[in-house]
Amino acid sequence: MTSTHSSSKTPTTVDHSSCPQTGETHEETDNLLRENSHDRDISEIIATITALDHPSPSFLRFTAFVPGSANNPVWAEANVAIRLYLSEEFDDATRVYTVRSFDAATESIVVDVVQHHHESP
Repeated sequence: MTSTHSSSKTPTTVDHSSCPQTGETHEETDNLLRENSHDRDISEIIATITALDHPSPSFLRFTAFVPGSANNPVWAEANVAIRLYLSEEFDDATRVYTVRSFDAATESIVVDVVQHHHESP
């Protein structure tokens, strides 16, 4: 799934502190997440957001149309994960979310996103 990209660029700060468990910096971790081996078994598709809802103040729920998903049995499995690619505005960050539900008849998925009350992609 790919997000819509915005042309505006906002300043970002890179946190160079290290992880207490591994000693890796956030920058090193981000680089690992961008390696091809990290994305093995992931297919890139483009989905269309068809609905947005706020079931609570800290949750954003979106529905997306995923063309061809009715013919792919993986979408009906439990705990299907998707990766959203964010725009340059968010330093090209990516986020992984678990699909809340899938409807084969409409080829749509529903995903819940926690909205943090601080600046974050």
